[in-house]
Amino acid sequence: MLDMGFSGFKVYGDANEFFILRQAKAEKADVVLAVTNDDNLNIMLAQLCQTIFSVQRVIARISNPGRQTIYDDLGIYTICPDQLAADRFLEILGDLH
Repeated sequence: MLDMGFSGFKVYGDANEFFILRQAKAEKADVVLAVTNDDNLNIMLAQLCQTIFSVQRVIARISNPGRQTIYDDLGIYTICPDQLAADRFLEILGDLH
């Protein structure tokens, strides 16, 4: 959810639809976050924003850390919440010894 101080605008629609990305003025974005629950949709959105809309920084959420190399090869930054949680658990467990 966006903070009440957010000065931009909101566009409601299916990000899978090209006209919605145009309506959202993706070509003017400094950063695009692809954070749907679908890894395939996130990679498609990230690639579209990079190649068609020339967005310099694209970050995608991924559920499957095995797909990391695909995103890396495309120059797309990723965040995998499950991997972050697993890493943190291991860090905490390591601190206990």
